[in-house]
Amino acid sequence: MTKSLPSLGRLWKTGSIYVASFWLNSALPILMTPILTRFLSPSDYGVSAMWQVLLSFTVPVIGLATHAAINRRYFHKSQNPTQHHTQMRDYIASIFPILVVTSLVVILAYVLAYPRIANYLLPTSRIWILTIPAVAIATFLFNVTLSYLNAEMNAKAYAFFNNGYVLATSLISVFLVMGWGWNWQGRVAGSMLGMTLAATASIAYLWHRGLLGGTIRKDLTVHAMLFSLPLLPHILANMVRGVSDRVFLSQITNLHEIGLFSVALSLAGIFSILGSAAQQAWIPWLYAHLNEKTFDRVMIVKITYAAFAAIALAGVIFAAMAPMAFSLLLGPRFDESVKFIWWLTGGAVLQGFYCFLVPYIAYVERNKYSSYISIVTLAVNLILNFFLIHYFGVIGVAMANFFTALYEFIAVFLVANYCMPMPWVSFFYRTAPALSNADNQGGTNS
Repeated sequence: MTKSLPSLGRLWKTGSIYVASFWLNSALPILMTPILTRFLSPSDYGVSAMWQVLLSFTVPVIGLATHAAINRRYFHKSQNPTQHHTQMRDYIASIFPILVVTSLVVILAYVLAYPRIANYLLPTSRIWILTIPAVAIATFLFNVTLSYLNAEMNAKAYAFFNNGYVLATSLISVFLVMGWGWNWQGRVAGSMLGMTLAATASIAYLWHRGLLGGTIRKDLTVHAMLFSLPLLPHILANMVRGVSDRVFLSQITNLHEIGLFSVALSLAGIFSILGSAAQQAWIPWLYAHLNEKTFDRVMIVKITYAAFAAIALAGVIFAAMAPMAFSLLLGPRFDESVKFIWWLTGGAVLQGFYCFLVPYIAYVERNKYSSYISIVTLAVNLILNFFLIHYFGVIGVAMANFFTALYEFIAVFLVANYCMPMPWVSFFYRTAPALSNADNQGGTNS
């Protein structure tokens, strides 16, 4: 496949679109929050938060996150444009058997586990709990389209789909909560209906682009599995970690406190979202440059540090303004949420940094290292939660969030440099030479 190398200007342009899009995605729920907090109690937010936790726990299992392999496979350059399009169509077709099998397993697991889920995590009816795997399936279909658009660096279409989904979810949620008085059910139903519409639109788009109806090929299914299976421990560890803070809180406090924490976590999370947004532009740009026989290590390192500085500065400004903003946006019932904000914002900023480093590990297809990091990070998180909650109470959960994110950032920094050495320090005092692809492997062969 013959393509020109994306320039730094294109990285800035697509990155700006992604960041603006993700900030809009963050702004819509924030603008919706002052409305919902006047109709929903902290306990309603607690129930909605536990539903979201279970959904986030389920999404990576559906399809085993093989949609992420689309982004990497796109840069396989052995075909001309026509052959490349055909192979991408076949690749998308070849991951659907994985989706079908994992969906059946997850649905069965939810049916069997319903009594325990209702007793210990989400006290509601079976039908509301079974919406979780349904929404996870729709999310996978949506992510297939987003992954392809991201690989193409088609930021405008990516932003259209992503913002359309968030807008639909927000409007439906507000309508159901305010107009029909559905309380937490309206918030959950809004997420469900919004994702259903997004998945339908994404499938229609793939059909329009001629990317559906390909041949299911065993070799491509195996490639997607080999890419995703090493990530499974990473996925499972992150799922447990995502649940752990709310689970620990549920053992020492009530849904009111969980609701306060969840609101603060969602607002602070805009900085991890900012990192994820920039990552959407960063990954295809980085992969395209790493595919070259030589590439400029110093330029890549400088861009990375500039991104770190921008995310950190935004985080400090946000946390400093949080007391005033929380009182204005959320109303008096949620004023106590501000006690979590410095710790949670710090953790979210570090997760934003993480987004710029982990693509190096994925590029050399050594995803097992990400799994090792995640397993140890999970252990660190559980230990920190146990001890910090014991000594500091509910604020200990937010402290554990920050120190876990700090450990994870340091670990992925070291491992990414092990996989692909970069002049993270030396570029300050000397000019680092271009790195050839022969040197790309770093420590990955050991």
